[in-house]
Amino acid sequence: MQHPFIPSQLDNTKCASCKYTALDHTSGATCESCGNSGTCEISGPFNHPQSILLCMDCLEKEKIAVHANQSVEKQEERINKHNEIIKHARLNDKAIVQKTDLFNAQTVANIELKAAVDQNPEIINKQFAYCALLKERIEHFSNVIFDARKVLGEATEKQKALQVEFSLQANKLRAEEREKLGAIDLNYVVSKPKTIKPTVKKTVEKKFTQATVREAAAKYNVQREIVQMICVARNVDAETAAKIHLANMGQ
Repeated sequence: MQHPFIPSQLDNTKCASCKYTALDHTSGATCESCGNSGTCEISGPFNHPQSILLCMDCLEKEKIAVHANQSVEKQEERINKHNEIIKHARLNDKAIVQKTDLFNAQTVANIELKAAVDQNPEIINKQFAYCALLKERIEHFSNVIFDARKVLGEATEKQKALQVEFSLQANKLRAEEREKLGAIDLNYVVSKPKTIKPTVKKTVEKKFTQATVREAAAKYNVQREIVQMICVARNVDAETAAKIHLANMGQ
């Protein structure tokens, strides 16, 4: 190697610079590519995970391969490959978006469907036939909904993975670049529509009983049924109802 062996303070059998042994710094080193012994060099930066110990022949082959990989043809090949991957990903996304038939199937309106059944002279039991068609369509859309939920679940998981990757990669951009792209809120949750609670009618407390109705009817000599009807209609007590009835009669 072009640098001397300096024992590490943590492990004196390893070099402090490259972590290889003292023997690897001599002509007795073993190439990690072909296995031959001889003078070797490290193929890349020290302690890089892809750097290995190579003999002079393998090191020369490595340099030629790296140079060839940087040629214009190879760079265009890599660019085309990446563009093809992006194109394929977009086609997959488009295929998911185009499954709107799962949610917005073009159906015949129920009124038109029933009219078609009613106007068909070959159908004898028209009501049964119409109900059978409705049941068939309900089962069909049950399957559509099941498939749609599956697609939605898969799309959600893919979106989460993309959001995480976006956040990791966006942190490597300059501030103005991140601002141009805009941020993605990983905690964003689609708000659910507000549930409108049905209005509960307050129960009006009755101001009369059957006993008070009978007493008022006997006291003022009027019909009990009429007294009760006035009690219900105007929400008054039985005696007031009897007086209203008398007033209406001109007494």
